Amino acid sequence: EENQKLFEIPFNSKDKFQLSVHRRNKEMEKLKHVLLMKGAPEVIISRCSHAFVKGQIVPKDEQFEKEFIAAYEGLGKLGERVLGFAQVEVSEQFAAGPFEPEAVTEFSSKNLVFIGLISLVDLPRM
Repeated sequence: EENQKLFEIPFNSKDKFQLSVHRRNKEMEKLKHVLLMKGAPEVIISRCSHAFVKGQIVPKDEQFEKEFIAAYEGLGKLGERVLGFAQVEVSEQFAAGPFEPEAVTEFSSKNLVFIGLISLVDLPRM
């Protein structure tokens, strides 16, 4: 299976993120296993030490923080739901499991690479 999901922590309103670990397809030799996280932007960004900017992974700095806040607030003012996304490469040993939710959550609490924001219209539920 392409990009096989090995483990998942589903979204919950307490933690405000969803996390999954995947084995990448064979064409992505450089990045064999990846931990992906999505959720509330303020939660995601707090777990990141780096960001993907203009095709490069760079350390998160004060300028990036300002741009993140401006983008997040700008999208929020549109009245749309905003999600943040991050990833980090994981070793084959880590990806082999076993996966304990607490250990995976601890591992993902720092050093993620911020990928970006997305906004979407969140229609009222009936």
